[in-house]
Amino acid sequence: MGLLYRQFLRCRMILLSYLSHHPRLVCIILGLFLLLLSLAHERPRQILSYGNRFQDSSTFIREQIQQWSNKAERTKPKSVRECKLFSLQPKTEQLLAFHRPSCRRIPPLPGSCDLANEIFFSEPPATCSHQQSFNFCELKKSVNGKWEAQCNETQSVACISPLSVGKIDRQTGALKWEETGTSRKTAEMITSYIHHSRSALRHYGFCFIRCMIKQFLLENGPKDFDDPERNVYDDDQRNVDSDDKRNVHNDERNVFAEQLLILPPRIEPFDSDSVASQKNNFSINIMLIDSVSRQHFFRSLPKTVSVLKEVTSLLDSETTVLDFELVQAVRSRTFESLQVIFSGEIDPSEKPFGTQDTPPQPLKLSYLYGKFKKKGYHTLWIEDLCYLWEWGISKDLHFLNKSSSDEDTWKRLWKILDKNNIDSVEVTLAMCEVLKANHVPDHFHGPDAVCFNGRHQHEYLLEYLQLYQQTLESQKLPYFMFSQTNVGHEGRGRRVQTLDTSLANYIKFTASLQDTLTIIFSDHGNSYGSFMSATQEARIELFHPFMLFVIPNKVAKILGENAMLSLSVNTDRLVSFLDLHYTINHIVDPESLEKTAKRQFPVSRKGLLEPVDVNRTCSDIPRIMPNLCICQNYDTSVANESDFNLFAYFAIGQLNDEIQRQLLSLHIKNAEINSGNTLVAFKNCERLILQGVHNVRRSFDQNRTQTLKMDLHVQKSQVFFVAVSITYNLRSQGDHKTELMMYDRITPYGIFSVCADNIDLSLCICDTSRSSTNSLKIPEKDDLENLDLLPEFDVLVQDVSSLDRCLFLVTVKHERGAVVFLANVCQKRSFIVTAALEADDHLVYSVPPLLPVVLPGGMVVLGLLFAETGDTWTGSVKVSSQVVSDVSYLGSGWWRKS
Repeated sequence: MGLLYRQFLRCRMILLSYLSHHPRLVCIILGLFLLLLSLAHERPRQILSYGNRFQDSSTFIREQIQQWSNKAERTKPKSVRECKLFSLQPKTEQLLAFHRPSCRRIPPLPGSCDLANEIFFSEPPATCSHQQSFNFCELKKSVNGKWEAQCNETQSVACISPLSVGKIDRQTGALKWEETGTSRKTAEMITSYIHHSRSALRHYGFCFIRCMIKQFLLENGPKDFDDPERNVYDDDQRNVDSDDKRNVHNDERNVFAEQLLILPPRIEPFDSDSVASQKNNFSINIMLIDSVSRQHFFRSLPKTVSVLKEVTSLLDSETTVLDFELVQAVRSRTFESLQVIFSGEIDPSEKPFGTQDTPPQPLKLSYLYGKFKKKGYHTLWIEDLCYLWEWGISKDLHFLNKSSSDEDTWKRLWKILDKNNIDSVEVTLAMCEVLKANHVPDHFHGPDAVCFNGRHQHEYLLEYLQLYQQTLESQKLPYFMFSQTNVGHEGRGRRVQTLDTSLANYIKFTASLQDTLTIIFSDHGNSYGSFMSATQEARIELFHPFMLFVIPNKVAKILGENAMLSLSVNTDRLVSFLDLHYTINHIVDPESLEKTAKRQFPVSRKGLLEPVDVNRTCSDIPRIMPNLCICQNYDTSVANESDFNLFAYFAIGQLNDEIQRQLLSLHIKNAEINSGNTLVAFKNCERLILQGVHNVRRSFDQNRTQTLKMDLHVQKSQVFFVAVSITYNLRSQGDHKTELMMYDRITPYGIFSVCADNIDLSLCICDTSRSSTNSLKIPEKDDLENLDLLPEFDVLVQDVSSLDRCLFLVTVKHERGAVVFLANVCQKRSFIVTAALEADDHLVYSVPPLLPVVLPGGMVVLGLLFAETGDTWTGSVKVSSQVVSDVSYLGSGWWRKS
């Protein structure tokens, strides 16, 4: 019996194994079983329907089996996949012969690549197929090699008005339209623009062509359109759905179809002596792809990466591609990166300006641009933002004034460009119309694809760059140009995929240019979005941009063998944009010595043209906090994060102090203090409430300064990434200093623009269901005693104004120390406060040198006590206050910004 039973089990296992590999047979067997059951109960007249019933049963069973299989797959524990770092080129023996650098990139977190695939590639990238494309005219080269326009009669059949050509007026900057009538006359006019020598008729690398169309061709388009004469940049329309962006404009009577036609540049001749001196020099082409990390570049642009690998792998290639694998970002913002690249100036200790603020000083583009201009180079700056809006070159160079007319802005633009030795911004001037057609002033928060006339916005930029380079290369004229696309600057992280085909083709073109060094890079990774919220890996990617050098053999020979070897070696060493600055500076001015003595960081005068120190760390390069070093073992995770939650309370208090400072500044600016309006510490933008602390890391500098970096989770699921510095003063025991260095908001916060108080939006959390201030509740003493605190924390509330019971000392206590606040619970009284915090042999943060003001409902930081050794601690606070009814004399600088 035992033998028979074992045989039975064996046969059953074989049968089950066979059936598991033949699900169709299982369906047939189960279907037959159900059919037999049906036959036992059905009447003869229904027999004719059994064939269909069998088919339906079989389909049903197959679907059920598939559902069971999918459910089992979902519930089965999955192993977390290890993720790899992308690389363009294998390491050569020559490169491996050098010492391995001390910096190795932090390995990607296991599973983060699967998460990236789910977030970024669960659906195909957006296209411009929602737009009807009108190809009224195109450029062709005649038999004598000159450009001429050819216009299509069949395309104009849809028009119910004559064709018109739009061109930027050189005096006012306005887009002026001139009716041309027929396609032939339109072609003649555009051709005259290309070749005419009169400055009044010259173009800026493009023109628009339009007509009224017979009918509204886009059935699903928006029902109300922007008036072409209205300036949409007065409103924030970032939340318009991307499906409603069209290239058709309407003035309530007419519907226009428009084409943007890229034209070859008109190059102003230089003095012959200046050009002749550049025989042995080469051109430099710099392209910035904003907000795309190195990992995201490789995962999002497979066609581009394939082209780069192809150029690199060809044995007879006339071009070398170098991929710098360890580039450390300066900061998660573009301005500071450009500041380092073009001027070489950076002060990491300086407090950065707010996101919405104008930089305290404009970019000093003239430092490099002026050197190239002096040596006979043609210079160009191109970007995809509108110069009449508050981002891009208008902010970088300080020429935008929202209260002035567009014509005045236009005049200031050209004065500033001339001061910075920039010849032109060319097709940049078309971007206002392109963005207006997409119903956005900028595209930082959508749409999913920025389109005009059925083409992606970046296609126009790359088309013009190629025409510009072809024109100057054919005339043997050197150029120095910078271009920037913000296609990657949006929360979803998908839109950069739309760049792939165009960028791949453009790199093929640049690789064929023997007189041009091309540098393509990003400034940092994406700073917001679901990937950033979901994994710590995104935080590392944020500070790990990519950088590629495309070097033709002719340029390589001019640079020299040693320089090329150094560039190759440095692809595997920690580098920064300060190295890039000195590289470009040495190319244009090899004898330059004026900045050598001022170098703040140990960087070679030749930049990347000499080997970078093999032992370089993030302490040796410029970084603005909060900033994570991409090298292993530099920022170390803290084992017990709760021990540092005191610093989290201190940091959140400093952020709340900044909200109060900005709101008071607005009160003063708007003269609300003496106007009868209620003066309060918080209005629509709420006091930030700490709900959690995660990802605590710390690093140590050589001057005994410790930097803590942590994620602060607050209400409404918002997260702040902060850096807190702790400086130990060895000369005076116990006299140490703690300060919030800077913060970044790593969760999307654009939704709060509808209810913000005109303070820096990156600080604001408010009720999006209301847009104006309702009755605001001033906290009472009971509210202070019942603060929602993290575990292991307690609160002590003490009255420090016995007469009016307005001011209370709020001490948030922990076994390792305390953070001390001063709260004002009165409705209409404000106080100027002085305070002194004392403790023996403990870390102490003292009040700022300028007097703090505590407004009604306010709660300001007085200090921090921290027992580093974990011993018991004691401290004392001395507070004096003075009621003030008019604080306007303090001005907007009453409190130092943190």
